[in-house]
Amino acid sequence: MLAAGVVGVWKGHIVVDSSKMDKTLTPQQQQMMKQSIAATKSMVITLTMKADKTYSASVSGTPGADNADTGTWKQAGNKITMTGSKPGPGGKPDVQTLVLSKDGKSMTMTLPGQMGVSAKVIFSH
Repeated sequence: MLAAGVVGVWKGHIVVDSSKMDKTLTPQQQQMMKQSIAATKSMVITLTMKADKTYSASVSGTPGADNADTGTWKQAGNKITMTGSKPGPGGKPDVQTLVLSKDGKSMTMTLPGQMGVSAKVIFSH
């Protein structure tokens, strides 16, 4: 697939799998986790992939947060690697990998899991 296939505006929705949620959490912690998951599912990530191999991303549904991100991207086969312009944890730029579907209509990014909850972002345009 040519790189031109990913150029454009993509809308991402977070899909959360809580089926393996940490069972040692107290009922209060479980309730807080469920509320957090519900808020996360309502977010929409807008990802603009530009022909000059730069991108910009923003998240709606996170009031007051500095949620804008920019950086560069490259493609190797169906793998898209995005490198952020801001330092992430450890002071290095944040790097995310997305997998482009065979039909070029969606991209999937797996997010790091916490407390037995896994999540991914599915982008479409």
